[in-house]
Amino acid sequence: MKHSLGKYLLVLFIPASIVLLVISGADFENVYENILLIVTLVGLVYIRRLKSKPLLIGWCIFTLGVTLDFLDQFIKIPDFLELYLEEPALVIGLAIAVYSFYQMAKKQKVHT
Repeated sequence: MKHSLGKYLLVLFIPASIVLLVISGADFENVYENILLIVTLVGLVYIRRLKSKPLLIGWCIFTLGVTLDFLDQFIKIPDFLELYLEEPALVIGLAIAVYSFYQMAKKQKVHT
């Protein structure tokens, strides 16, 4: 079985996030953000395999926004970081990722 940094990070992150949820109280918002971060990280591992640099960059920016949103539940992130980094990272990263998926689908359609 091939081991990668992404798999190790997921194996370390999932138990750590469960512990954080138990400590902070598992209300809906915390559970939602925890699941979103796990899905985003799993997506990052698989998007790396597609070898599309714009898609990877967009997904990394989106992952940064999701991570900051998740951490905001446990530590106080300054408002200016939340306003000028977290929210734009979510929107810009997802927009780049969606556009990259569109470009890949368009290229795939041309080749078939």
